[in-house]
Amino acid sequence: MENYEQGVAFIKGIESPFKLKPSKVVPIVKEKIKDFNPTLHTKCWKFYNARPRELVTTYKGEYAAYVEGFDGYLYSRRWADFLIRQLRNKEELARVRRQAI
Repeated sequence: MENYEQGVAFIKGIESPFKLKPSKVVPIVKEKIKDFNPTLHTKCWKFYNARPRELVTTYKGEYAAYVEGFDGYLYSRRWADFLIRQLRNKEELARVRRQAI
């Protein structure tokens, strides 16, 4: 039983940071960047190359990873925090907005 509990604690300690769907990232960022929306999120991941444009089932990056079972990309809280920092700069926000979808 002691080994089991240690194993469970170990697994919890390496839990994936990639838990956020875009629909969860948007409200987090929107708290600080009032006009942030799903379209702007798409422009952001493309502008900052947060993930591949096509599905790469083995992809795991700094801010996003392909998650099997979800069958798509999920993002980390670190990604939301990065966007808040970057988009507070009005010139940076304007550059991202010019990104094609």
